[in-house]
Amino acid sequence: MSRMVRRGHMVLLWMVSLVILGVMGLGVHSTVMAVENIETKMEQSDLFLEVMATIEESYIDEEKTKPDILIEKAIQGMVEGLDRYSVFFTQEEAKEFNDQTQGEFEGLGIQINLTDGWLTVVQTLHGTPAERAGILEGDRIIEIDGQGTKGISLQEAVKKLKGPKGTKVKLRIARRSETQLLTFEVERDVINPSAIINPKMLDNEVGYMRLQDFSKDAARELEKYIRELEGKGMRALVLDLRDNYGGLLDVAVDACDLFIERGKVIVTYRGRGDQVKEYTAKRDPVGHILLAVLVNEFSASASEIVAGCMQDYKRAVIVGSAGSMRDGKPDPRTFGKGSVQTLIPLSTKGGRGAMLKLTTAKYYTPKGRSISDLEGLIPDILANVTPDEHYSIRLNRKYGVLPPNVMKSAGILQSATGTPQEPNAEPKGPTETPSSSEEQEKELTPGDIFKEGAQDSQQEEPKEEVYDTELLAAYQSLKTALILIDNQAGEVGLARPGN
Repeated sequence: MSRMVRRGHMVLLWMVSLVILGVMGLGVHSTVMAVENIETKMEQSDLFLEVMATIEESYIDEEKTKPDILIEKAIQGMVEGLDRYSVFFTQEEAKEFNDQTQGEFEGLGIQINLTDGWLTVVQTLHGTPAERAGILEGDRIIEIDGQGTKGISLQEAVKKLKGPKGTKVKLRIARRSETQLLTFEVERDVINPSAIINPKMLDNEVGYMRLQDFSKDAARELEKYIRELEGKGMRALVLDLRDNYGGLLDVAVDACDLFIERGKVIVTYRGRGDQVKEYTAKRDPVGHILLAVLVNEFSASASEIVAGCMQDYKRAVIVGSAGSMRDGKPDPRTFGKGSVQTLIPLSTKGGRGAMLKLTTAKYYTPKGRSISDLEGLIPDILANVTPDEHYSIRLNRKYGVLPPNVMKSAGILQSATGTPQEPNAEPKGPTETPSSSEEQEKELTPGDIFKEGAQDSQQEEPKEEVYDTELLAAYQSLKTALILIDNQAGEVGLARPGN
């Protein structure tokens, strides 16, 4: 009865408001439509309240039926039903998210996403517990501390993976190169990684650096190391965006601004209705270097903004791999995340401190390409490697390492290169999860979890002679362009600022 009384009061208040609006000139037709809309919303609200009350009264587990828990779960389901990038953050989760994008936080040092319903590692940050333990990009986390992750939400997974420094978490992981699931025990630590990994000269004129994310200081770090390498004679740069899952839009724009002429459009943001915003270059380029950008299937979002901008202006050659795989088929495209998420703080009493990360727009390259619609960028050049060789580069942590014969011809000793992702300590390595023969017949295998697992599971053990053949393709394209420039034969599509 009380519910009906409340509903009657609400309808009466709305009717009074609509009469006032009608007198002010809203119009009878619009007023009638508004009344019908309110009636529909009231019916839907009644349905929600009825379901919630029924769960509270009848569900077997009373701990799960507290009103605040039910409402939070309902909000999470509503937001997650929009797309895989929109998220509702509780007050605690909002703080953790802000800490992660601003720099220091405590956890494992991985970025995750949901792929085919499985929790997937899309980036292992350099110098973190996850890297030291041997966790790789592309690994799928099947269990966290004994609890299965199939169907888990991203925010639930983040909450389970993060924790105070010194605490440990046990992970069961599926890896394409393995026939059985692997077990890792990782000790959490303070994560405060640099955005730039291994800035160095590949020879006396070609530089290399890997940008692992677009956190708040990434563009400033990028400029700093470009200037340092230019001081060592750098005329061309390989910018490695492989496994870079993105970050802050403004930082991606600032990174492009280092290479694009003042006034040129970097990216266009298009929201609902007529909402359009163009981001343009505000400054002169850092230098007159040639540029090659390395990408792979895990280069997403802000990485695609940078790569797409460089590709549209022919400012860089975009280099990918013929060995990239998607749904079990060769596919060299980047990830394909062309949407923008806006962080919206919530201000109501019940939601104070909470936050929505909501998809509010799509971004477009200078030529008007939507990465989401195209499902990724197609590289200009593909390194001629097999899927196993492509995967081995990551498995052996050989990003940034050229073959010995190339190093020798460049006059640089192999030992001078180092391994770009060499951990601070020897990786502990995974252990195979023990199980009885009866349990083994029932449990999942990597071949079950990866659609292409059958062919990848036959891969041989990692070999020491694996080198970064994808980097080699980018390096050779820049060397060829430099030779032609020196011989006054043109710039082979690798534009410098002002061309």
